[in-house]
Amino acid sequence: MQEQQNSLDQGAYEIIRKRLQTQKEDLIKRLQQLNDSRKEVFSSTSFTLKANQRITTENNCVARGIVAIDRLCIFGYNVHFGLRTEIKLEDVFSIYRLEDNQFILQPLDFINDPNFVADYQNLYK
Repeated sequence: MQEQQNSLDQGAYEIIRKRLQTQKEDLIKRLQQLNDSRKEVFSSTSFTLKANQRITTENNCVARGIVAIDRLCIFGYNVHFGLRTEIKLEDVFSIYRLEDNQFILQPLDFINDPNFVADYQNLYK
């Protein structure tokens, strides 16, 4: 009886496995067709890694996002300060200029707008 149940379980497993394999192959084929169509419409550009750089900050932090605007990168992160009541702009943002595949720290002038600072401070309250 146990042998018969094992045989049935094995057969059901093989049927499901074969169906999933067929669906996988179909999905790969359809994705390739979609990608080929995308290349025809938008042209093809290949992405290659040019360099691998670390961004260092004054405080230990958890990266939350990076936005590139031309050669500038605005890097946002979360920092835990414990009991500190005021979080300054420079505590959670850094701006870097990408030059010769190197990130060069820049002043925060690009985002140091009074309206942005007020919105930012209200958000952190």
